[in-house]
Amino acid sequence: MIIDSHIRTLLLRGVVYSHGENGEALDFSSIEELQAIWAKVGTKLTSEHVENNPGTRPWAWWKWSRTEALPEPSFTWQLSDAGRVGGISRRNREAPSGHVQREYLASHNLLSAEEERALAADDARWAAIGK
Repeated sequence: MIIDSHIRTLLLRGVVYSHGENGEALDFSSIEELQAIWAKVGTKLTSEHVENNPGTRPWAWWKWSRTEALPEPSFTWQLSDAGRVGGISRRNREAPSGHVQREYLASHNLLSAEEERALAADDARWAAIGK
């Protein structure tokens, strides 16, 4: 499934634009439609996101893919009520930092072995810089 880059940005970062790339209306009219788009592309987008941002997850993963068996994260990452477009707001609250996401994911054993290796290498690089 090919999705508009603005819809992709929304799914990844929780940022909503009122129009698509060429000024056209975005291709969804409700949060349920957006969730249906995520159901089709979420696994692929999450994999791409994690490859480039280990220890974090896209906005839509936190919204729809995080298993309900896990406790609610202590941070909020929800769309705000300002500037609604098709039932979705145009801007979001501050996204949780990568460090906060990483702690949550690690504490619930949700980091892949590849992520853990990448994060360990990153930690080692930062430790070397700090010396």
